[in-house]
Amino acid sequence: MITIHLIQVAPIPVGHRVELRTFLRKQKMFGKPEPAFNEPLVTDLDTGVIYAEDWHFRDVDMYRSGEIVECSLVQRDLPEHARVVGRVRSCRILWIGSGEGRYPQTTLVVEPE
Repeated sequence: MITIHLIQVAPIPVGHRVELRTFLRKQKMFGKPEPAFNEPLVTDLDTGVIYAEDWHFRDVDMYRSGEIVECSLVQRDLPEHARVVGRVRSCRILWIGSGEGRYPQTTLVVEPE
């Protein structure tokens, strides 16, 4: 079993097949790319719904909170670290923190095929 944590809402039903893709991303301005384990691109293979971060689809620049951002429907060419296909065995969504500092966290437990 694989457990992943996403800092987003990803209500994928238990039993659905998913594809988890982890990409390399520069975490610091002058650092080397590292796997972005908490920001995978997740595709629900039963519904076709994609759960992703904006940087999967566009070069990230200045962003203002609450602003609508146009993103391509086609994923960018990113260096892939890992890809796993499996079945969701557990899905939990939590809200962490309080007030304006609250953020969602989804935990998925996936059984690889």
